[in-house]
Amino acid sequence: MSKRPTTITLTWRDENYGSIHRASAFRVAAEPVLTGAARKKLVQMFQQHFFSFHTRRNAWIAEGCPDNAPGDLSGALAAAGYTVAHAGCVPPPDLRHEHGHPHLPAWLDFAQLAAASAGMTSS
Repeated sequence: MSKRPTTITLTWRDENYGSIHRASAFRVAAEPVLTGAARKKLVQMFQQHFFSFHTRRNAWIAEGCPDNAPGDLSGALAAAGYTVAHAGCVPPPDLRHEHGHPHLPAWLDFAQLAAASAGMTSS
């Protein structure tokens, strides 16, 4: 019987409202369900990449984090042996930070995240 690989799905969210701004945020799901030790390892990995859990929003949020933190997290998850999937909201290109909108992260691009998950880097 072969062990099924664990898939971590990061559902990206726009949590830039209220007291939180310039933030990257996601909710996470794992399939199959993780053991307690595996959950603890995953939480440590999120925290190492600037994300903390906000109970009121039920999301992992990194406020004012480096633009590459989500991509770095995705790459770290893949390097740890997880299959990484991405879902959720992606702002249109004309609303991203590099185009002058100060409240939306510049990095939120599924193609870039998928490349980071696959261990590829883009310049």
